[in-house]
Amino acid sequence: MFKNQLSIMFVGGPNTREDFHLNPSSELYYMMKGNMILVVMDAGRRREIPIREGQIFCLPAGVPHSPQRPEKESLGLVVERKRYEGELDGLRWYTEFESCDELLWEKLFQCHDLGKDLVPVVNAYKNSEQIETRVPLPELMARGSKFKENNSVGNIADPIDLAPWIDAHLDTIIEKGSLDLYGIAPSLEFSVRVVAHSSGTTVKFPVDTWVYQLRGTCEVIVDTNAQEKGDAEEHHTPLLAGECVTIPAHTPFQHISKGKTQKDIALSLVVQQHPQVRHNAN
Repeated sequence: MFKNQLSIMFVGGPNTREDFHLNPSSELYYMMKGNMILVVMDAGRRREIPIREGQIFCLPAGVPHSPQRPEKESLGLVVERKRYEGELDGLRWYTEFESCDELLWEKLFQCHDLGKDLVPVVNAYKNSEQIETRVPLPELMARGSKFKENNSVGNIADPIDLAPWIDAHLDTIIEKGSLDLYGIAPSLEFSVRVVAHSSGTTVKFPVDTWVYQLRGTCEVIVDTNAQEKGDAEEHHTPLLAGECVTIPAHTPFQHISKGKTQKDIALSLVVQQHPQVRHNAN
């Protein structure tokens, strides 16, 4: 759907897989229709995380994961960022998917376009000896994986039921104008805010901003600068519930959302990913 500093993808089911994606960045999941299961390696142990309709889940950077979407017509949002120079993604298979006790095959690669860059890696695995013999690559047996995994015990929080979370925190959201589901933690990178109302102040961020309207309506006013003319133009985007817009990094914009009571409240989900938070913490 959108690919710049942020990559905004809507992924439908049914589809299942046995490979694990190795991602140096965090990923955000939001199930809009149906359910999925995210199989992860949590501190070296296989774990299944159900993400049900209406739930949001933030996967920390560096956690091997294998999304399973067996339900027909399921639909989920996936958000991740473009990679830093020198950051490598990877695909990994284990000798047995159900246990994940032993590495079978793995390849790291530079990822510029996930849809295109995965294909040659998957094809390389399909043409390997390991897919037939189930005997691991010699280098994996000798030295293990080169990918730097996130092995922090207890680092992976459970999915959040968004609607009940909003209901439980609505007074605070109305009082403060917005509330972050996670805060910005070094392992997560994401800011995921529910915004109730704003003053319309023009703001600008060094990262992309994705706005999804949950309830009611809002308006996003983007200040575009025609460099050849030197004058500024405004682009007005009204958002109804279920609609979204992405504002590119370094672009001034206003987010105008009215309603300051529970009766007339308009709510937006505002997502940003701040890679420098984790990189500065390392």
